Amino acid sequence: MGTTPQREPEDTKKDGGNGGKEQTARRLSANDKSRAIALRLKKGLTYQEIADILKTSKQTIHRNLIELIPDTTTEIYRDHRADILSHTQLRLLNNVTNAKLKKASVRDLVVSAGILYDKERLERDLSTANVVSIVADLEALREARNE
Repeated sequence: MGTTPQREPEDTKKDGGNGGKEQTARRLSANDKSRAIALRLKKGLTYQEIADILKTSKQTIHRNLIELIPDTTTEIYRDHRADILSHTQLRLLNNVTNAKLKKASVRDLVVSAGILYDKERLERDLSTANVVSIVADLEALREARNE
């Protein structure tokens, strides 16, 4: 499991130039947000260090990144995703009743059937059969073109 920087407690920055009022966190541009995430995850910089680089407040960095930076919960989920998803699927399927199926739209039923079919093929290791067939067809076309 990789190491994820621990979140710093949120605090506000007081500035003597504005009468001691707390600064309001601004939205970072997509580019600045991307830079901030990279600095946090790849370089391990603190929110204050990132704020200094981007010339903004620590509060702005915190507010913009708090929901984006993985924490230990994210790592636990990532490490056990298949089991968590399997359990969730079972819970969902256990709640499907004939009455609920009768109320569902045709579109929802068809989409659900297609998704379940795809998942069944994955579980039976049949999902790559289409790829193998396409590759074989491409090779046959190349050979025919080269002749």
